[in-house]
Amino acid sequence: RKHRGAATSGVLLLTAIVQFGGGGGGRGAPSSPNTNLQASLGATADEAFAVPKPPALGVGVPQFSAHHLLGAASLSLIAIVGAFSATEGLPLSPEVWSNVPTAGALFAGADLVAQKMEKQEKIIISRMLSASAIGILINAFGFAWWVHYLEALLPDDVCSLTSLSGAAGLTAKVLMDSFVWGTLSNSAGIYLRRLLQGDPVGVAGEHWEEQLPEIMQDEFRFWPFFQAMTYGFIPPEQRVQFTAIGAFIWNVYMSMSASDAGPAPEAAGGDAACEGEVGG
Repeated sequence: RKHRGAATSGVLLLTAIVQFGGGGGGRGAPSSPNTNLQASLGATADEAFAVPKPPALGVGVPQFSAHHLLGAASLSLIAIVGAFSATEGLPLSPEVWSNVPTAGALFAGADLVAQKMEKQEKIIISRMLSASAIGILINAFGFAWWVHYLEALLPDDVCSLTSLSGAAGLTAKVLMDSFVWGTLSNSAGIYLRRLLQGDPVGVAGEHWEEQLPEIMQDEFRFWPFFQAMTYGFIPPEQRVQFTAIGAFIWNVYMSMSASDAGPAPEAAGGDAACEGEVGG
């Protein structure tokens, strides 16, 4: 059974990576001329993570804006937390604090990889530290808090791959995870990255509004497959740290998404003077 579980985990992880790498929708922003996935191929970040969009399904299909997505996800979160907050809580226990080193290191490492893929002449230390801080906030604390309530709503005994009803529960769990927490965490990630790169609040908000709908399309191509493995096979006490491994892959993409538009013009001139850099 252990070998079968390991094999299934491997298949799910491979599927997640293939779905993300080969099926990502374009983000709608112009390709950055200095970003590429492989220097030898000269592929831009948008080319690396995008495939041609499918034809339009018709005027009757609703197009959800960033505000619709964030509003619906926020209401869902409030409803879920409200249902359990009277009797449940999540103090900052040692278990939660133990997630901090993993999250900080993996998010910083993902940004380092993204900078290398963008062919940065010098590694921007402040950008790595910003990514690390965002990772600690979103993964180490935020996701630990969210998954506490998600598992109260859909516990392990109703989510498995051993029966049809269990598979249905697991599917509901990973889709809810991507919609609610994916929308909120991606919103925070997009907005905070732009603010920390020097954008004014309004410019960061415009960037979020433009990018969130298409980033959420990529969210559903990657995270449900990865989280099916997380909730199906990984012990509950290791799920936050295991999710940080998936976040490493995801945040290479997020770092490149945030950097494609470049910093705000008024902030660009001061970046080199205030950021610590090392040779790349």
